[in-house]
Amino acid sequence: MNHPETPTRPLFRRRLLALAVGLLAGLAVFAAGSLASRVDVARRTIPLPPESAVPAGGGLFLLPYSANPGPFLEPAPLPGSWEDLFPAPGQAPAPVPARLLSDGAGGEPFPRRFSLADFAGREGYLVLGDAVFLSLPGRAAPPRDLVLFVPLRAAGSLALAAALAAGLLAWWAAGPRSVSRALLGLGAVLLALNVASLLVPFASPALERDPGPWFHPEDPPLSPGNALELLERRPRESPGAFAARATATVNLAMIHGWRDADADAFRLRVPLWENWVLYAASLAGERFRKYEFFDPARAIARGVGQCGQHALVLANTLKKNGIPARILNLPGHTVVAARAGGDWQVLDPDFGVILPLSPRAVEGRVDLVLPYYLEVERGYFRKLEASLGSGPDGPGGEMALIQGILRHGDRWGLNKAYGGPPGSIQAVEPEEYFGGKRNVLLEEWSYKAKWVIPLLLLLPAAVLAASGRKDQ
Repeated sequence: MNHPETPTRPLFRRRLLALAVGLLAGLAVFAAGSLASRVDVARRTIPLPPESAVPAGGGLFLLPYSANPGPFLEPAPLPGSWEDLFPAPGQAPAPVPARLLSDGAGGEPFPRRFSLADFAGREGYLVLGDAVFLSLPGRAAPPRDLVLFVPLRAAGSLALAAALAAGLLAWWAAGPRSVSRALLGLGAVLLALNVASLLVPFASPALERDPGPWFHPEDPPLSPGNALELLERRPRESPGAFAARATATVNLAMIHGWRDADADAFRLRVPLWENWVLYAASLAGERFRKYEFFDPARAIARGVGQCGQHALVLANTLKKNGIPARILNLPGHTVVAARAGGDWQVLDPDFGVILPLSPRAVEGRVDLVLPYYLEVERGYFRKLEASLGSGPDGPGGEMALIQGILRHGDRWGLNKAYGGPPGSIQAVEPEEYFGGKRNVLLEEWSYKAKWVIPLLLLLPAAVLAASGRKDQ
């Protein structure tokens, strides 16, 4: 008995053509999204209230700002960077791009150029990274109704997500249509992303090119592997010794970076290939656009975070090794309180500072904590001395301005953090700081679900293949 031949060749050609159509559609969407991410599509108006200004002396004020427009837009790079303030030896001071701000009447800002040495004593507004320096000679406070206009662009990472969606849709539409085939394609894409997470380091290469202003340049950063080894308590190691080593390790393994403009460059938003579940959540929830990890190993692997991320890593590491620890919420800053051998003490892993003082003792006492922070900064000054040719007490220029900020304790905002009224320091458990056990379980679930869901999507096609049926 003769059976009709199965038209495998035409079906194979249709599937091959569908694959090519999907790839071309994905590449086209990715190219269009990449071009769109280079064009300013909107702007965000950010008020700069005078009560948030940090005085640095001599009419100089520092105003931090945050421009977080949500998951679909991101701030365009502003002119200037911290490194521009420190030219190489023998070179003239590099002019730093600056912007004058409007008075709130809706006027456009226009660019000017300053060097920071020229900036002191001259009235103007200078944008540097994620802060604004205001030089207002003779004024005790900045004016009200001051705003900063930040240009916005389409988030570059959305181009990749849109390309994957467009390619998958085109592949399904151009070939034989079936539910199992669509699930097969989606499962294969997600599984490929998961495999990429095993091969690509989490830490962004951009961290090596732009370590940011809070990184101590004379200290070599630790690799994630070395850092995790140092965060294991040794046999018979005292609680105090381990707490000190863990604080220094977190400081060297992670740089301070939490700018909105760095959300994708520094992988503050969890990349699509690292955990597509958390990436999808970043498109719907503001909390996930710049994500803090509860798991210390994942935070160390990324290598960047704000003070709260540093504190979570240290507190969870200490508790894992049998040392009581809690998160301390200060006004504008986050540190750790640990009971490491007797009394409680305050640990600041963001700056590598250990305060042999209890949380109650440091409240409202900037004069007590400032010497410990200045001690840590001596190495930083040595680096500046080598590049500028003058020491911390040298004449004028950039060094004098930075030193003025340090003398007021405001390079880190210490006046605000430790100078608050009684009750301004709040101690909470790490789970409470993270938003509760539900958020902890959500993070754990996302890393399991990113593997389970693709396997479930592949299941219908596997059942059809096992039963000998062909998916037409």
